[in-house]
Amino acid sequence: MNTTRSIDNKLEKWLIVERGKQESTKEDYRRDFTRFFDWLAKDGEQVETVQQSDITAYVAHLKDSDLAAASVARSTVAVRSSGSWLMKS
Repeated sequence: MNTTRSIDNKLEKWLIVERGKQESTKEDYRRDFTRFFDWLAKDGEQVETVQQSDITAYVAHLKDSDLAAASVARSTVAVRSSGSWLMKS
């Protein structure tokens, strides 16, 4: 199984089983994670090697972005709350 598919499957499990999220919320979280994964890739980082310092730097990046405050807050919660899951992936 390729890494992207593995991450997608783990993300889906985290959203449904562990977080109990509805479809609309899952779409928002998927968008948040895609943004995070793209940000990691720009610095040559990979999801498989994410560290707490990456999450902290990303949250700082979000706060400096042009995103609406509500989007920044949701993205921050999504990435921080999944930090242990991401680091185990």
